[in-house]
Amino acid sequence: MQRANQITHVEMNDVGLTLQLDVGKVTVCCPTSQIVRITMKMSDAGFSPPVQPEVMRSAPEILAQWAETKLEGDRITLPLGDYNLAFSSDPFQFQIIQNGEMVVASLPHSTFWQDRLGRLWHYQLKQDDDRYFGLGEKSGRLLRNNRRFRMGNVDAIGYDPELGDPLYKHIPFYMKHSVSRGQTVGIFLNNAIPSEFDFGSERSGYWEPYSRIGVDGGALALFILLGPTPGDVLRQYYSVTGFPALPPRASLGYLGSTMAYTELPERSDEAVLGVVAQCEKLDIPLSGFHLSSGYTTGEDGKRYVFNWHNGRFPDPEQF
Repeated sequence: MQRANQITHVEMNDVGLTLQLDVGKVTVCCPTSQIVRITMKMSDAGFSPPVQPEVMRSAPEILAQWAETKLEGDRITLPLGDYNLAFSSDPFQFQIIQNGEMVVASLPHSTFWQDRLGRLWHYQLKQDDDRYFGLGEKSGRLLRNNRRFRMGNVDAIGYDPELGDPLYKHIPFYMKHSVSRGQTVGIFLNNAIPSEFDFGSERSGYWEPYSRIGVDGGALALFILLGPTPGDVLRQYYSVTGFPALPPRASLGYLGSTMAYTELPERSDEAVLGVVAQCEKLDIPLSGFHLSSGYTTGEDGKRYVFNWHNGRFPDPEQF
């Protein structure tokens, strides 16, 4: 196991700032004063995909502010618009501060470490009134507090809608809202390798409450989006990933899909139309219902693309 503890060297370049650590390095890039990218790499990274060319640069005005920045004792502080971004040694920690208040802070002694399996971990301090949302399509409540999630693509057919995990999509992005400060920040993990997010499910008697992120390989590349509103965070997120195309209005309602109805012994058509009628009764906007593949089943139980199972759909045209 390796744990980052000391800053040994500081270097400025056209990307931003590089901190050499006792067991790895951290690079800091700020394309705007509201977007902070912190990339943490271990000296021995274990499984790591090919290094991609660096395409993001810090804004020139930010680099100009950082030009005279240097390590003072065990701490370096970078001005960033209304914020200050500070890194300290022994133990290694970073903090984002606004008007003397902590906006984001890593957990001392666990800012950046690698376990015996080669996985990289990052812990952040968690306040009692922090509320977590996001990670795309996940089971359970929209409020993610006290849950642990695995991020990886699986065909999760028949999953538990309350606790099932992981599901189909890989969207390693979430928002943290501070009730006391009325401020929302976003965290985007720029890594497509399977990962884990814990929003307070794990506790330790040795540390203050924390959230944590772990990746199975590659770099721990975090975009910290400073908001301060949820709408601001989304705009900052899309400015990094690219904005989506405007979807057609008909796609904004509920899209249903299930294998269960189309694999009933008979009258699958009535079952599907019953779901449509129930949505209308409950005033749920329904944009479409996908039949999956049960309607194509032949007498031998195999699926045939241009086949209708007559027992399940006796009159496809009318349906």
